[in-house]
Amino acid sequence: MEDERTDDAIERFVRAAAGEPVTASEVAEAVGCVRRTAHKHLTRLADGGAVETKKVGSRARVWWSADAQPSDGVFGRITDAFFAVDTDWEFTYLNDQAEQLLGQTADALVGRTLWEAFPDAVDTAFESEYRRAMETQDAVSFEERYPPLETTFAVEAYPSPTGLSVYFRDVTDRVRRERELHARVHQQRTVARLGRRALTATDVDEFMTHVCEVVSEILDTAYSKVLELDAGTRRLHLRAGVGWDDGVVGTATVPADANSQAGYTLQRREPVRVEALSTERRFTGPDLLTDHGVESGVSVVIGSPGEPWGILGTHDTAARSFTEQDADFVQSVATLLASAVDRHEHERELARYETVFEALSDGVYAVDSDGRFTLVNEAYVRMTGVPREELVGSHVSRLVDEDVRAAAKGLEGELVSGRRETATLEAELTDASGETFPAEATFSIQESADGYERIGVVRDTTERRRHEEAIQEQRDRFERVTDTALRVFDAIRGVIRAETRADIEQTVCDRLVDGGPYRGAAVGPVNWDDDRVTTSVGDEWPSDAWQGVVPPLIAEATEHERGVAVEADTVAVELTYDERQFGLLVLRTERDDGFDERERSLLVELGSAVGLGISAVERKDVLVNDSVTTLEFGSTALAEPFTDVVGADASFEFLADRIVPVGDDTYVSHYSVGGISPEAFVEATESFPTVERARVLDSHDGGRRVELQTTGGALVTQFRRFDGRVRSFTLDDRELQCTVDVPPGNVREIVETVTATYPDLELRAQRTNDRRVRTSATFHSAVEDRLTERQRTALELAYFGGYFEWPRTTDGEALSTTMGITPPTFHKHLRLAERKVLDALYREPEG
Repeated sequence: MEDERTDDAIERFVRAAAGEPVTASEVAEAVGCVRRTAHKHLTRLADGGAVETKKVGSRARVWWSADAQPSDGVFGRITDAFFAVDTDWEFTYLNDQAEQLLGQTADALVGRTLWEAFPDAVDTAFESEYRRAMETQDAVSFEERYPPLETTFAVEAYPSPTGLSVYFRDVTDRVRRERELHARVHQQRTVARLGRRALTATDVDEFMTHVCEVVSEILDTAYSKVLELDAGTRRLHLRAGVGWDDGVVGTATVPADANSQAGYTLQRREPVRVEALSTERRFTGPDLLTDHGVESGVSVVIGSPGEPWGILGTHDTAARSFTEQDADFVQSVATLLASAVDRHEHERELARYETVFEALSDGVYAVDSDGRFTLVNEAYVRMTGVPREELVGSHVSRLVDEDVRAAAKGLEGELVSGRRETATLEAELTDASGETFPAEATFSIQESADGYERIGVVRDTTERRRHEEAIQEQRDRFERVTDTALRVFDAIRGVIRAETRADIEQTVCDRLVDGGPYRGAAVGPVNWDDDRVTTSVGDEWPSDAWQGVVPPLIAEATEHERGVAVEADTVAVELTYDERQFGLLVLRTERDDGFDERERSLLVELGSAVGLGISAVERKDVLVNDSVTTLEFGSTALAEPFTDVVGADASFEFLADRIVPVGDDTYVSHYSVGGISPEAFVEATESFPTVERARVLDSHDGGRRVELQTTGGALVTQFRRFDGRVRSFTLDDRELQCTVDVPPGNVREIVETVTATYPDLELRAQRTNDRRVRTSATFHSAVEDRLTERQRTALELAYFGGYFEWPRTTDGEALSTTMGITPPTFHKHLRLAERKVLDALYREPEG
């Protein structure tokens, strides 16, 4: 009877949990029994189907009511990191994932309070949210960064009367990618805002200072500057800036040679980034930078590379890495600044011409009431090309047509009647050669002996009209750049919100074409396969355009260093990110003048943003996909360097253990080799053009390992770029065979890319397999299988005896005495055990 009552009490408690999982400890506390009794009754209820159960981690189990299944999130959470605390905030349980993420073991944390174990969590969202959950008994979820672990966690906490259950996972990479996208959007929005201001700015120096303020604010730097190049003295003058000491702006200069960052930028004709000026070897720091403690920065050319106007730079006092995105942002701002300077120069030149025209003696004439010249000055003679003696006494019809004479006569009547004091007339004058030119005449009347005569001042307006047209053209260009920048920003915003690659391509096409100057947009692969091309909604790109203009334009864009090419009204832009190409964007414009340099620069930025967006959604698909595609390749050409060294009958295998990026287009790979000496392997690999350095790490039979430093063109690196993992290389019968696991969605692109780089590489087989997941149990089994009895004993004594603690509570001599062996022998067993544990951790599981 007692067992039945206990079963009923436990079953009621589990049902009351409404589908949320409970532990044996929670049940024991709720019904007033010991944990072992609760566990026995829960097991019996589970066997009878009254409750459901599932193992959590390696040492725990949860139960829930069979009639109230837990929410879909429960099973997802049990693979997350998990810990539980009681009402006193003391840890009662942690699973293996929690131990790994928190960097501490359950044995070290259980019994300690959360705030004692992690004091940096106090006064943060971790504390406030956990306490709110406990006080309200409502579940909470949030994201927060924990600086000591340099990790951002996504947390879900579920309270109960006995404590708090916390599920959490590492979302640092996702948050970083989101910040990158948001930063790019913010920078593009800033460029568009500066473009609008540039259209209306009347004081170019004030605009330069504003640009410096904006750049320092966006990139969080201490200083920004605009340097104007004096071509005569080869010095750069500090025209505008923010952050510099008083009196520096307007007086400081920088040498324009390669010994300064600014001068080096002029010579390189491309953005220059500096992480640490104190260790920089390309150039030295000028006084302007060193006097202000500058350590890092980025500088770009203002104006065209062939005819630079100056330098835009931003700097900080701390050593830091500026991204390529940061450099592109500064370059975009410099492009707008160059346009503003150009417009200012044009307007200043026009004002100077107008001043000169006002100061100089214009053409002056006098005409009597019959329309005959009575007086002309030398400037008028030069203007018309007719000698003075021929002009005086001749009729005005010699220089102007009947319509102009009639208009002048009408204005003359208004002057005579007193309705106006002066009159102005624009007309075409004819010079001595019969050519016409635009002129503006301002005239009035003056009494004469015969009645009155018309006195006028004539100005040749050819130059003024030309400059007015040039200014209008410049304004139109600014409006065009601003419109393009806003469309690019709108397209990037759509990329951020898109869930799939197809959504990204469709969104970019639609937003660029909708109501704008582009009459067609399409996104397609490099080979421009009609079946794989995305166009704007309701628009079909004519097939003759595909067959004619687009393919050669795409070929030109892929060869261009910036990934862009233009032909008449069509432009092609590469979609790239992280040295990987995702296709091309092709646009057709309605403008007669096609695509100017500023518009192309903005479209290149859009291409990078689209590439980043596609990369992000593909990476997400890889993470959630449960299967991989295994590809098997074969190549006789790749086998030749090895057969040349070890002979044509050689047969051996080598594995790529780890590939680590160490710099721009440089990678370090570690290989395990079998059936060949490491020295022979190194000799053979040095024949490959992608191998920069090779060396033997271990050559004994227990572990033959080799390290290679390669470029991004190496075969294993190309697979890595597509999230692929090379499982093995095998040389047999004069052929090098490669087996690699890749994401299912990228198979075609991967095969096309690697075979384009390695034409001799042939795809021999393809199959789909379930993704192999390494669990804690398989890892533990792998370690157990590798260790000998002595090695296991040495490792366990060291771990549990405090050998790995700091400060140590024991030493190797004491532990060797416990095992009855000498200290050197003990340390040998311990080192081998440590190596085998690390092998099990870092080597991919076999299967």
